Amino acid sequence: MGECQIEGPCTSQNVSNTIKHMTVSGTYSENKNFPNKPIITSTPSENNFSSFFKNCDFSDFLFELSIFCIFVGIFLAELLSWKTALFIYLIIRLSSNDLARRIFVTIPRDLRGVLLVIRIKFEMRLRLRQNKPLHEYFDKIVEQMPNKECLVEVESGRKMTFLEFDQHSNKFANFFQNCHIGFESGDVISLFMENGIDFFASRFGLSKIGIITAWINTNLKSEPLAHSIRVANCKAILTTRTLFPVLENALKKGLLPSDLTYFVLERGLLFEYKWVRNECFIREHRIEEIEKPKIPSNLNFQSILCYIYTSGTTGIPKAAVIRHFRFFLDFLGNF
Repeated sequence: MGECQIEGPCTSQNVSNTIKHMTVSGTYSENKNFPNKPIITSTPSENNFSSFFKNCDFSDFLFELSIFCIFVGIFLAELLSWKTALFIYLIIRLSSNDLARRIFVTIPRDLRGVLLVIRIKFEMRLRLRQNKPLHEYFDKIVEQMPNKECLVEVESGRKMTFLEFDQHSNKFANFFQNCHIGFESGDVISLFMENGIDFFASRFGLSKIGIITAWINTNLKSEPLAHSIRVANCKAILTTRTLFPVLENALKKGLLPSDLTYFVLERGLLFEYKWVRNECFIREHRIEEIEKPKIPSNLNFQSILCYIYTSGTTGIPKAAVIRHFRFFLDFLGNF
């Protein structure tokens, strides 16, 4: 038997509403100490008993049942050996344990995870022993499926097969390798470009000749943009016509060094911008050579591939060094 008090004035409407929403049955009487708060005496209803049994934990009952099975197996040795009885005991105990059930359900997922880790470690040891740069693995894919679709540019609908993409990346590699500026393996070129086929092709082509690319966030402006370019210690900047005004604005403010060379990509052409004593010189270049470039002898699986910057939410963007093997490891983890 229990008691409860009604908040508010003691009216028949309040009392009837309270009893209507209760899950118990009972009566109410006047409270002498608080006339406006009557006392309701109640007894558990049938619904309370059913909810009690639904929420009851039967682990103790199953434990006793398992003990009983063990004794039955011992006394009835002809029908049930002690090993079988012990096995039944363990099964019953595990089935009544929530942790054991969760372990049993997640075993397939955990096994897949363990197999993935083993496969990745095996692959990485093999690739480190071979010590080949990334583009050599891509060349094998091009040989196997040259006409299969490789990339699709969502905004423009532009598509490329593996062979077309490889040839397009070779255009960038051959141009910068034979450029009059004299780029060498280990030099840095900042890429300030939108996410598209040209961005992927340029960074992949430059990696073939050992040039490190710094991937600059296209949302950066002024000082954060200039800082990202300065810390990369780059020799040139490759950008697009739509993003070039952002660089010009930073250059006019004196945030960028004037001795940098800017290459602007537009409709398959590269426009070279060079400032000398506040005077800009523009030169037009065509990138057409699709033959494989000359690969540097010092390029391997542990060479630096690119610089990727942090978001800069807690300060200025910071450059993280990504090597060929780290990029390959991320690829294995995703596939």
